[in-house]
Amino acid sequence: TTHSMSKFNFLHISDTHILRDYSNTMLETVVEGIGKTPEDFFFAAVERMIQVCPNLDFVVISGDLVHEGTADDYAHFKGLLEKALTDIPLYLCLGNHDRRDAFKEGFLNQAADNTPYYYAVNHKDSGLRIISLDSSYDNSGKGLIDMEQLLWLKDTLQEKAEKGSILVLHHPPCVGTSDPMRAMHGLINSDELYQIVKDSDIIGILSGHTHQVCATLFGDIPHYTVDSTAFG
Repeated sequence: TTHSMSKFNFLHISDTHILRDYSNTMLETVVEGIGKTPEDFFFAAVERMIQVCPNLDFVVISGDLVHEGTADDYAHFKGLLEKALTDIPLYLCLGNHDRRDAFKEGFLNQAADNTPYYYAVNHKDSGLRIISLDSSYDNSGKGLIDMEQLLWLKDTLQEKAEKGSILVLHHPPCVGTSDPMRAMHGLINSDELYQIVKDSDIIGILSGHTHQVCATLFGDIPHYTVDSTAFG
């Protein structure tokens, strides 16, 4: 991606659906049928990407990190990331199969609570700002950005980042889509989000959830969804 004549390289993956143990879960038969786990596919995908692009500035994982797991599963996932990506900066958002309380306890080492997980952080080397929102309001197929986050986003975007911002959220935002998959699994308050981002410094939006590769526009902002590393 280029912006203001400077180049940076990043990896966007999604829907890793990791668990420490898949037995007695809805994924058990899938894993047995394939003979490999989402963990195996995750390592293969990351290894391949690092071969293709060894100079990664950062990595984005756009949700469904762990499949309805516990704090132990998130601690396990964190260990996998440290092994696979070592010192590469990592930016995450949560998806509908993530569990906020378990994530906060097992991944962030914080007190477990069910409040939305969202943040903005400046990636110092590239001059980019990464903004991550939490769209998994009820763990269903559809997504929603709540009013607290929308007001925070509006406030955050008042100040522009040096090279612009990248917005990360699990459920794809879409306006006037004719694609039934995106309409069924997208963000139900996309219009509200659009009013906030349309004149902002956001240069790209990254999503997951649909397990489909898709490049489109949200207004005039480039928007990308990616396949699931677990099942793609």
